[in-house]
Amino acid sequence: MGSTVFVSYAHDDMRHVSWIERLAMYLGQMMPDYELWDDGRIRPGEDWRASITSALSRANAAVLLVGPAFLRSEFIQSNELPRLLSATRERGVDVFPLIIGYCAYTRSVLEPFQSVNSPEHPLESLQLADQNRILNQLSMDIDKRLREKLRTQDLAHSDRADLIAAAKRMGRCLAATRTAFRSQMVRRDELYRRIADRVKPVENLEYEKFFFRYFGELAGQERFDFDQIRAVTEGPLQENNRTVLGLIENHPNLMQEIQSLPDLRQHLQYWLNKYDRIFVKYPEMCLLYVGVEDGVPFPQAVDEEVAAWIALNETTGSPRKH
Repeated sequence: MGSTVFVSYAHDDMRHVSWIERLAMYLGQMMPDYELWDDGRIRPGEDWRASITSALSRANAAVLLVGPAFLRSEFIQSNELPRLLSATRERGVDVFPLIIGYCAYTRSVLEPFQSVNSPEHPLESLQLADQNRILNQLSMDIDKRLREKLRTQDLAHSDRADLIAAAKRMGRCLAATRTAFRSQMVRRDELYRRIADRVKPVENLEYEKFFFRYFGELAGQERFDFDQIRAVTEGPLQENNRTVLGLIENHPNLMQEIQSLPDLRQHLQYWLNKYDRIFVKYPEMCLLYVGVEDGVPFPQAVDEEVAAWIALNETTGSPRKH
Protein backbone atom coordinates (compact mmCIF):
# COMPACT_ATOMS: atom_id res chain seq x y z
CA MET A 1 0.00 0.00 0.00
CA GLY A 2 1.29 3.43 -0.87
CA SER A 3 -0.51 5.41 1.82
CA THR A 4 -2.61 4.68 4.91
CA VAL A 5 -5.70 6.62 5.96
CA PHE A 6 -6.41 6.05 9.64
CA VAL A 7 -10.03 6.41 10.77
CA SER A 8 -10.60 7.23 14.41
CA TYR A 9 -14.11 6.89 15.84
CA ALA A 10 -16.11 5.83 18.89
CA HIS A 11 -18.41 2.84 18.55
CA ASP A 12 -21.17 4.57 20.52
CA ASP A 13 -21.32 7.29 17.87
CA MET A 14 -22.14 4.57 15.28
CA ARG A 15 -25.20 3.35 17.20
CA HIS A 16 -27.83 4.91 14.92
CA VAL A 17 -25.84 5.38 11.70
CA SER A 18 -22.69 3.48 10.72
CA TRP A 19 -20.75 6.51 9.60
CA ILE A 20 -17.62 4.40 9.34
CA GLU A 21 -19.28 2.26 6.64
CA ARG A 22 -20.63 5.31 4.84
CA LEU A 23 -17.17 6.88 4.87
CA ALA A 24 -15.49 3.66 3.72
CA MET A 25 -17.81 3.48 0.72
CA TYR A 26 -16.75 6.93 -0.51
CA LEU A 27 -13.08 6.64 0.35
CA GLY A 28 -12.91 3.21 -1.24
CA GLN A 29 -14.06 4.50 -4.61
CA MET A 30 -11.36 7.15 -4.70
CA MET A 31 -8.39 5.29 -3.30
CA PRO A 32 -7.96 1.73 -4.57
CA ASP A 33 -4.23 2.02 -4.06
CA TYR A 34 -4.43 3.17 -0.43
CA GLU A 35 -5.10 1.38 2.82
CA LEU A 36 -8.15 2.54 4.76
CA TRP A 37 -7.57 1.44 8.35
CA ASP A 38 -10.05 1.27 11.22
CA ASP A 39 -10.26 -1.04 14.21
CA GLY A 40 -12.54 -3.37 12.28
CA ARG A 41 -9.36 -4.72 10.71
CA ILE A 42 -8.15 -6.12 14.04
CA ARG A 43 -8.44 -9.91 13.95
CA PRO A 44 -9.65 -12.03 16.90
CA GLY A 45 -6.77 -12.75 19.29
CA GLU A 46 -4.64 -9.91 17.91
CA ASP A 47 -3.10 -7.35 20.27
CA TRP A 48 -5.48 -4.51 19.48
CA ARG A 49 -3.40 -1.80 21.14
CA ALA A 50 -0.32 -2.83 19.16
CA SER A 51 -2.38 -2.93 15.94
CA ILE A 52 -3.67 0.59 16.50
CA THR A 53 -0.20 1.87 17.37
CA SER A 54 1.23 0.31 14.20
CA ALA A 55 -1.49 1.82 12.02
CA LEU A 56 -0.99 5.25 13.60
CA SER A 57 2.75 5.09 12.97
CA ARG A 58 2.32 4.55 9.23
CA ALA A 59 -0.69 6.81 8.71
CA ASN A 60 -0.37 9.49 6.02
CA ALA A 61 -3.77 11.00 6.77
CA ALA A 62 -6.45 10.58 9.41
CA VAL A 63 -10.20 11.07 9.43
CA LEU A 64 -11.75 11.76 12.83
CA LEU A 65 -15.43 10.94 13.08
CA VAL A 66 -16.22 13.40 15.84
CA GLY A 67 -19.31 13.03 17.99
CA PRO A 68 -20.03 13.20 21.73
CA ALA A 69 -18.79 9.63 22.34
CA PHE A 70 -15.57 10.40 20.44
CA LEU A 71 -14.83 13.41 22.65
CA ARG A 72 -15.52 11.54 25.88
CA SER A 73 -13.61 8.37 24.91
CA GLU A 74 -10.71 7.99 27.34
CA PHE A 75 -8.74 5.81 24.95
CA ILE A 76 -9.13 8.21 22.04
CA GLN A 77 -8.27 11.24 24.15
CA SER A 78 -5.26 9.68 25.88
CA ASN A 79 -3.87 7.47 23.09
CA GLU A 80 -5.08 8.06 19.54
CA LEU A 81 -5.43 11.83 19.55
CA PRO A 82 -2.04 12.66 21.15
CA ARG A 83 -0.31 10.35 18.65
CA LEU A 84 -2.17 11.83 15.70
CA LEU A 85 -1.55 15.42 16.77
CA SER A 86 2.12 14.60 17.27
CA ALA A 87 2.23 13.04 13.79
CA THR A 88 0.81 16.24 12.26
CA ARG A 89 3.71 18.19 13.78
CA GLU A 90 6.50 15.69 13.16
CA ARG A 91 5.49 13.95 9.92
CA GLY A 92 2.99 16.31 8.35
CA VAL A 93 0.08 13.87 8.66
CA ASP A 94 -3.12 15.54 7.49
CA VAL A 95 -6.06 15.39 9.90
CA PHE A 96 -9.64 15.72 8.67
CA PRO A 97 -12.16 16.15 11.54
CA LEU A 98 -15.60 15.21 10.25
CA ILE A 99 -18.38 16.28 12.65
CA ILE A 100 -20.97 13.50 12.65
CA GLY A 101 -23.00 14.52 15.72
CA TYR A 102 -23.67 17.53 17.90
CA CYS A 103 -20.75 17.85 20.31
CA ALA A 104 -18.44 20.30 22.10
CA TYR A 105 -15.95 20.39 19.24
CA THR A 106 -15.01 24.05 19.76
CA ARG A 107 -14.03 23.32 23.37
CA SER A 108 -11.88 20.29 22.53
CA VAL A 109 -8.18 19.96 21.66
CA LEU A 110 -9.27 19.73 18.02
CA GLU A 111 -10.60 23.25 17.93
CA PRO A 112 -7.44 24.63 16.14
CA PHE A 113 -8.08 22.24 13.24
CA GLN A 114 -10.50 23.33 10.52
CA SER A 115 -13.26 20.75 10.49
CA VAL A 116 -14.60 19.30 7.26
CA ASN A 117 -18.10 20.58 8.09
CA SER A 118 -19.38 23.10 10.59
CA PRO A 119 -19.82 21.87 14.20
CA GLU A 120 -23.14 23.66 14.07
CA HIS A 121 -24.24 21.44 11.18
CA PRO A 122 -23.06 17.89 11.92
CA LEU A 123 -23.90 15.12 9.46
CA GLU A 124 -26.76 13.88 11.62
CA SER A 125 -28.55 17.20 11.10
CA LEU A 126 -28.35 17.10 7.30
CA GLN A 127 -30.43 15.54 4.60
CA LEU A 128 -29.05 12.35 3.03
CA ALA A 129 -28.02 14.10 -0.18
CA ASP A 130 -26.03 16.72 1.76
CA GLN A 131 -24.39 14.01 3.85
CA ASN A 132 -23.35 12.19 0.68
CA ARG A 133 -22.05 15.39 -0.89
CA ILE A 134 -19.80 16.06 2.13
CA LEU A 135 -18.56 12.46 2.29
CA ASN A 136 -17.83 12.44 -1.43
CA GLN A 137 -16.01 15.79 -1.32
CA LEU A 138 -13.98 14.64 1.68
CA SER A 139 -12.87 11.51 -0.18
CA MET A 140 -11.77 13.61 -3.16
CA ASP A 141 -9.92 16.08 -0.92
CA ILE A 142 -8.03 13.28 0.84
CA ASP A 143 -7.19 11.62 -2.47
CA LYS A 144 -5.89 14.91 -3.87
CA ARG A 145 -3.80 15.63 -0.77
CA LEU A 146 -2.23 12.19 -0.71
CA ARG A 147 -1.44 12.25 -4.42
CA GLU A 148 0.24 15.63 -3.99
CA LYS A 149 2.33 14.18 -1.18
CA LEU A 150 3.32 11.21 -3.31
CA ARG A 151 4.39 13.53 -6.11
CA THR A 152 6.41 15.59 -3.65
CA GLN A 153 8.04 12.46 -2.27
CA ASP A 154 8.83 11.25 -5.79
CA LEU A 155 10.42 14.60 -6.61
CA ALA A 156 12.41 14.54 -3.37
CA HIS A 157 13.57 11.00 -4.12
CA SER A 158 14.52 12.06 -7.65
CA ASP A 159 16.42 15.10 -6.33
CA ARG A 160 18.23 12.92 -3.82
CA ALA A 161 19.16 10.37 -6.48
CA ASP A 162 20.39 13.19 -8.71
CA LEU A 163 22.45 14.62 -5.86
CA ILE A 164 24.06 11.26 -5.12
CA ALA A 165 24.78 10.69 -8.83
CA ALA A 166 26.44 14.11 -9.02
CA ALA A 167 28.55 13.37 -5.95
CA LYS A 168 29.62 10.03 -7.42
CA ARG A 169 30.70 11.66 -10.67
CA MET A 170 32.52 14.30 -8.65
CA GLY A 171 34.32 11.59 -6.70
CA ARG A 172 35.44 9.91 -9.92
CA CYS A 173 36.72 13.20 -11.33
CA LEU A 174 38.61 14.02 -8.13
CA ALA A 175 40.23 10.58 -8.13
CA ALA A 176 41.24 10.97 -11.78
CA THR A 177 42.63 14.43 -11.05
CA ARG A 178 44.71 13.14 -8.16
CA THR A 179 46.10 10.29 -10.27
CA ALA A 180 46.98 12.66 -13.11
CA PHE A 181 48.56 15.16 -10.71
CA ARG A 182 50.76 12.49 -9.11
CA SER A 183 51.87 11.26 -12.53
CA GLN A 184 52.65 14.83 -13.52
CA MET A 185 54.70 15.34 -10.34
CA VAL A 186 56.98 12.41 -11.25
CA ARG A 187 57.70 13.86 -14.70
CA ARG A 188 58.03 17.37 -13.23
CA ASP A 189 60.65 16.35 -10.68
CA GLU A 190 62.67 14.37 -13.22
CA LEU A 191 62.65 17.19 -15.78
CA TYR A 192 63.52 19.77 -13.15
CA ARG A 193 66.49 17.68 -12.01
CA ARG A 194 67.87 17.28 -15.55
CA ILE A 195 67.51 20.97 -16.41
CA ALA A 196 68.93 22.10 -13.08
CA ASP A 197 71.94 19.79 -13.47
CA ARG A 198 72.62 21.29 -16.88
CA VAL A 199 71.97 25.02 -16.38
CA LYS A 200 73.01 25.31 -12.71
CA PRO A 201 70.35 27.96 -11.88
CA VAL A 202 71.33 30.67 -9.39
CA GLU A 203 67.72 31.61 -8.71
CA ASN A 204 65.48 29.49 -6.48
CA LEU A 205 62.39 29.52 -8.68
CA GLU A 206 59.12 27.68 -8.11
CA TYR A 207 58.38 24.91 -10.61
CA GLU A 208 55.90 26.92 -12.67
CA LYS A 209 58.28 29.86 -13.06
CA PHE A 210 61.32 27.60 -13.46
CA PHE A 211 59.99 25.85 -16.56
CA PHE A 212 58.73 29.14 -17.99
CA ARG A 213 62.18 30.67 -17.50
CA TYR A 214 64.09 27.86 -19.21
CA PHE A 215 61.56 26.94 -21.90
CA GLY A 216 63.72 28.47 -24.64
CA GLU A 217 66.69 26.32 -23.68
CA LEU A 218 64.89 22.96 -23.85
CA ALA A 219 65.93 20.49 -26.49
CA GLY A 220 65.35 16.89 -27.41
CA GLN A 221 64.09 14.72 -24.58
CA GLU A 222 63.60 17.75 -22.29
CA ARG A 223 61.14 19.33 -24.73
CA PHE A 224 59.32 16.02 -25.12
CA ASP A 225 58.95 15.69 -21.34
CA PHE A 226 57.84 19.32 -21.11
CA ASP A 227 55.09 18.66 -23.66
CA GLN A 228 53.95 15.59 -21.72
CA ILE A 229 53.65 17.63 -18.54
CA ARG A 230 51.69 20.32 -20.37
CA ALA A 231 49.40 17.68 -21.89
CA VAL A 232 48.39 16.56 -18.38
CA THR A 233 47.47 20.14 -17.47
CA GLU A 234 45.55 20.65 -20.73
CA GLY A 235 43.88 17.25 -20.56
CA PRO A 236 42.81 15.47 -17.35
CA LEU A 237 43.52 18.33 -14.94
CA GLN A 238 41.65 20.98 -16.89
CA GLU A 239 38.83 18.69 -17.98
CA ASN A 240 38.17 17.20 -14.54
CA ASN A 241 38.48 20.55 -12.78
CA ARG A 242 35.92 22.04 -15.16
CA THR A 243 33.58 19.09 -14.70
CA VAL A 244 33.79 19.23 -10.90
CA LEU A 245 33.14 22.97 -10.84
CA GLY A 246 30.12 22.46 -13.07
CA LEU A 247 28.76 19.76 -10.78
CA ILE A 248 29.15 22.00 -7.75
CA GLU A 249 27.47 24.97 -9.39
CA ASN A 250 24.64 22.87 -10.85
CA HIS A 251 24.00 21.17 -7.48
CA PRO A 252 24.44 23.96 -4.90
CA ASN A 253 22.76 21.85 -2.19
CA LEU A 254 25.89 19.71 -2.12
CA MET A 255 27.81 22.67 -0.72
CA GLN A 256 25.49 22.62 2.29
CA GLU A 257 26.05 18.90 2.75
CA ILE A 258 29.81 18.51 2.17
CA GLN A 259 31.92 20.89 4.22
CA SER A 260 34.90 21.29 1.86
CA LEU A 261 32.96 22.00 -1.33
CA PRO A 262 32.70 25.81 -0.94
CA ASP A 263 36.52 25.93 -0.62
CA LEU A 264 36.93 23.54 -3.56
CA ARG A 265 34.60 25.69 -5.65
CA GLN A 266 36.65 28.80 -4.94
CA HIS A 267 39.91 26.96 -5.69
CA LEU A 268 38.61 25.65 -9.03
CA GLN A 269 37.20 29.02 -10.06
CA TYR A 270 40.61 30.56 -9.49
CA TRP A 271 42.45 27.69 -11.22
CA LEU A 272 40.24 27.74 -14.33
CA ASN A 273 40.32 31.52 -14.56
CA LYS A 274 44.11 31.36 -14.59
CA TYR A 275 44.00 28.53 -17.14
CA ASP A 276 41.67 30.36 -19.53
CA ARG A 277 43.28 33.79 -19.21
CA ILE A 278 46.96 32.92 -18.92
CA PHE A 279 47.94 29.29 -19.45
CA VAL A 280 46.40 28.86 -22.92
CA LYS A 281 48.19 31.99 -24.15
CA TYR A 282 51.70 30.92 -23.12
CA PRO A 283 53.23 27.76 -24.63
CA GLU A 284 56.13 28.35 -22.23
CA MET A 285 53.93 27.10 -19.38
CA CYS A 286 53.48 23.40 -18.62
CA LEU A 287 52.27 23.65 -15.02
CA LEU A 288 49.45 25.61 -13.46
CA TYR A 289 49.37 26.00 -9.70
CA VAL A 290 47.17 28.01 -7.37
CA GLY A 291 47.29 27.51 -3.66
CA VAL A 292 48.07 28.97 -0.27
CA GLU A 293 49.91 31.97 -1.69
CA ASP A 294 46.81 32.85 -3.70
CA GLY A 295 44.53 32.39 -0.71
CA VAL A 296 42.63 29.52 -2.36
CA PRO A 297 44.35 26.25 -1.39
CA PHE A 298 43.00 22.91 -2.55
CA PRO A 299 41.04 21.30 0.35
CA GLN A 300 43.07 18.12 0.84
CA ALA A 301 40.36 16.09 2.60
CA VAL A 302 37.64 16.73 0.02
CA ASP A 303 38.00 13.30 -1.67
CA GLU A 304 37.38 11.52 1.62
CA GLU A 305 34.48 13.82 2.52
CA VAL A 306 32.73 13.21 -0.80
CA ALA A 307 33.21 9.43 -0.48
CA ALA A 308 31.91 9.45 3.11
CA TRP A 309 28.87 11.53 2.14
CA ILE A 310 28.00 9.13 -0.67
CA ALA A 311 28.33 6.11 1.62
CA LEU A 312 26.14 7.74 4.27
CA ASN A 313 23.40 8.93 1.95
CA GLU A 314 23.13 5.74 -0.07
CA THR A 315 21.99 3.96 3.10
CA THR A 316 19.55 6.61 4.39
CA GLY A 317 16.23 7.96 3.24
CA SER A 318 17.36 11.58 2.77
CA PRO A 319 20.57 13.56 2.34
CA ARG A 320 22.50 14.23 5.52
CA LYS A 321 25.35 16.50 6.34
CA HIS A 322 28.69 14.88 6.90
